[in-house]
Amino acid sequence: MYLCTENSFHPYITNLMSRKLGPSFILLFFVILIAGCSKTVTEPNNGAPARGVLSGVILDGASGDPLPGATITSEGRTAITNSSGTFEIDSLLTGKDAITISKLGYDGITDTVIIITDHLTQYTGSIFPSSQGLIGSWEQVTSGTLENLSSACYATKTTIYACGFDGTLLRSSDAGQSWSLIPTPTQENLYCVHFSDANKGVIMGNNGAIYTTADAGKTWSASPDGNGYAFRNVSFVDALHGYAVGGVSSFSCAIVKTTDGGATWSDESSNLLAGPLYGVHFTSSTTGFVGTYDGYVFKTTDGGTTWNKVYASNAWVRSIFFTAPSLGTFVGTVGTIQHTNDGGLTWSEQGQIRNISLNSVAYSDFKHGLTAGESGSIYLTRDGGANWLDQTVTGLNLSLLGVALADSTHGVIVGENGTILKPIIK
Repeated sequence: MYLCTENSFHPYITNLMSRKLGPSFILLFFVILIAGCSKTVTEPNNGAPARGVLSGVILDGASGDPLPGATITSEGRTAITNSSGTFEIDSLLTGKDAITISKLGYDGITDTVIIITDHLTQYTGSIFPSSQGLIGSWEQVTSGTLENLSSACYATKTTIYACGFDGTLLRSSDAGQSWSLIPTPTQENLYCVHFSDANKGVIMGNNGAIYTTADAGKTWSASPDGNGYAFRNVSFVDALHGYAVGGVSSFSCAIVKTTDGGATWSDESSNLLAGPLYGVHFTSSTTGFVGTYDGYVFKTTDGGTTWNKVYASNAWVRSIFFTAPSLGTFVGTVGTIQHTNDGGLTWSEQGQIRNISLNSVAYSDFKHGLTAGESGSIYLTRDGGANWLDQTVTGLNLSLLGVALADSTHGVIVGENGTILKPIIK
């Protein structure tokens, strides 16, 4: 397009003036020149519709990070975001246009933009990971007992064990749909259960109760190494190496460890001066964390010989879970959810949880986690704890005491009065 400027006609005027032509002639020349310039500026575009360009960035709605590989479509034209989450689509008709944004594993959206002629329209949008095919809510199943159930674990993806008061042990072989009672040789209240496979497991509880089985509970062997301790939690790093914690009294802790799958245990309690312990998780045979009833978290890197305090608060530390040596979470009273991404050096609060006690936490991978507590409280995360979804069961006014999570679609929650919940998939 040609535009008239002062420099466009100044030489002609100078030339005319130098010829000393009359005023009428010069006036006529200006009329012709201006008319010519006006025609050039507004010349038609041969009937082609006006168009513009759409450019922007697409973000992961959960994390806020740029999202590569997202597809943006408008007027039949398509672009795919690059590694920086950016895209560009040209030659779009001006005016209000509809765009769709999609990616496998995400909930797609349709939005509108205003395209301006010969203009770069900027756009920023977000799409969220899809919740379809994931846990959407929970429902109660028949457990066959009214005893309080305190803990649960996955032996395989379909075989689950749950333990509880009065020596209660239950097993499900169909991913939590139905449960059967497994006889145990004790009437002590049980708080710890771990099975390394469908057959080999250990149960632990009050008054030093420790029993192991190698045949799915058909027979049991008692360990003499319980020392009368009240065990409250157990963590195994593999089939052989594990640590259990609890209390000796209201004022001192209990820590024992095994290197043979639970048949024998060594007493490590004297290495830590602390109150009763409830949370425990080891990321290796030497590195682990424990939490106390009075709000402390301790870390060891030498198998429990020495301990360092890494956190202090007023919240009762009820449960600890690490998905990697550097990534961990603990939960406790007053809705506490604390997270570390540097191996316990620093901790930060997660979630907007109401003021209730959270009793147990578990993860299946870096992203998918589950916690539960008082008054039927259930919270689920799909983004590593950045957001916690409230999945509390309405009308279930019981304390939920233990959770286990096998993957993004398989989980179990146990609690008071024989309560067992299984997930409902969207």
